Amino acid sequence: MAAAPAGAHGHTRRRRRRRHPPPRRRRIDHRGARRRPGLRDPRRQRTRESGLLRALGLGRRGLRLAIGMEAGLYGAMGGTLGLALGVPYAWLTIRAGNFGAPLLLPYGQLLTVFLSLLAVTALAGLLPARRAARVSPVTAMGTAE
Repeated sequence: MAAAPAGAHGHTRRRRRRRHPPPRRRRIDHRGARRRPGLRDPRRQRTRESGLLRALGLGRRGLRLAIGMEAGLYGAMGGTLGLALGVPYAWLTIRAGNFGAPLLLPYGQLLTVFLSLLAVTALAGLLPARRAARVSPVTAMGTAE
């Protein structure tokens, strides 16, 4: 290594050789799936979406309502899918077990569980909705991709 001329205090500085970075490997996220360039962090994408909606004139209350409704719809889809799969499997279990009993569905309990699922998912969406509504549109849209 070549030495540089002495500095103000009489010390010599050595130049470091530039090392080439190791070859780039494909990034693997914690789930083991390969990350693709088009699929960015969903939180950033959602932040930009909420910023765009706010910039287009949607108020904080409207944004909270939209995100809460979306969460409630996810709960409705989950509950409907659960009922659509659970009732036939219950019927098949009774049929395959040769229990000789008819399939009696507790409609009141199923409705209670379905409605509570809707409420819980809608409430679970309110915390991120409040956080998204607090961010100014300029800040939200300025998040890096």
